[in-house]
Amino acid sequence: MSRSNISPKEMKLLALQSGGICAFPNCKQSLVARGDGVDGSTILGEIAHIVADSRQGPRGDAPLDSDERDKAANLILVCSTHHTLIDSQPNTFSIPVLQQVKSDHEALVKQLSGKKADSPSFPLNAETIHSTLLPVTHLPRAMFTAPCDFQDNEVGQLRQIIDYSNCKDE
Repeated sequence: MSRSNISPKEMKLLALQSGGICAFPNCKQSLVARGDGVDGSTILGEIAHIVADSRQGPRGDAPLDSDERDKAANLILVCSTHHTLIDSQPNTFSIPVLQQVKSDHEALVKQLSGKKADSPSFPLNAETIHSTLLPVTHLPRAMFTAPCDFQDNEVGQLRQIIDYSNCKDE
């Protein structure tokens, strides 16, 4: 499929959700150059596919329906520099990375426009999650913490109090 298969509706959805600025983190380049009295405005934005429009393209081997490849959900609007970078480094800019970039950018656009971003299915107000972009193999079901009155120099005393006889060495 060529880019001509992206419907006008999908292009409009993408442009509106992108806020007219490059979605690449910290770029914020306007994707429209205003015209002057002599020339009209110019569109600087380029449409990049998260999963490539063809199976031979960058990230094109993903199992995504041909019709879905040209939908706004699979498209990201960026400046020409970042479009080239994204397509030249498909391992760095993998499908999950680009989906997160798109999601973060659209949330920022909603925030800047005064609209609340869609609420996540679980609360994220107490913690910040950091990523090294390494694959996550599993998450614990629960993590518990509690305040502790022990100081670092008292840890040795604590170890003497705790009964480790039921613990197995692994």
